[in-house]
Amino acid sequence: MMMNKAEFFLMNNPLRAFIQEKYELPILRNMPTNNSCSSVLEIGCGNGYGTRLIKKYYSPEKIVATDLDETMIELARKDNDDNRIDFVVMDASRLEFPDNYFDAVFDFGIIHHIPNWQSSLPSCHGCDTARVRVVKNQILVGLYQVAPDEQC
Repeated sequence: MMMNKAEFFLMNNPLRAFIQEKYELPILRNMPTNNSCSSVLEIGCGNGYGTRLIKKYYSPEKIVATDLDETMIELARKDNDDNRIDFVVMDASRLEFPDNYFDAVFDFGIIHHIPNWQSSLPSCHGCDTARVRVVKNQILVGLYQVAPDEQC
């Protein structure tokens, strides 16, 4: 789902960057994950600020950062000079990567923007999902619980 004008404004202001680094990132850093990731995927990268945080705090060798909105990808590319980061226009529910391609997938609170988001999430009950198949060892790092009654 594309952002409306209000969301675009909110996602591209200094307050959003502050919240991402000072509130969301500490939550991610405290999650039980293997912080040794050579190749990571970020879905919903927006203007690329979260991508830079992933680079700074996780130091992967390669980051593929995706967003459905071409304007956001253009903004992210403009502020990026690191050839280890690829910004790609792509739908998170239709990832075009081979199985077991990434060590981790990052989501800075965009999952609610994906239509039929349940089909993009791993399930503790063994659902077959598009996003899980691209991740080695199914290491997922994300924010926001969308449906409290569902086990994800």
